[in-house]
Amino acid sequence: MAFAELVEAVKHAATRGDVIDVAEASFAPPPPTLTGAARAVISGVCKLEKQLLLLLDVRRTLDIASEIAHP
Repeated sequence: MAFAELVEAVKHAATRGDVIDVAEASFAPPPPTLTGAARAVISGVCKLEKQLLLLLDVRRTLDIASEIAHP
């Protein structure tokens, strides 16, 4: 089975999509205020200077997409 993901745009005011290094220890679990579908695919959050970085669990995202496509 193969998957592909299309990203329509990268919006990041500070770096305009640049890659940044963030220590794994900087991530915390998603907050309880994050609910629904987002909660299922966000595996961590990291507070940056002026922004909140969300860590997307790509494998879980693709698993959910596969479950929807092939019930």
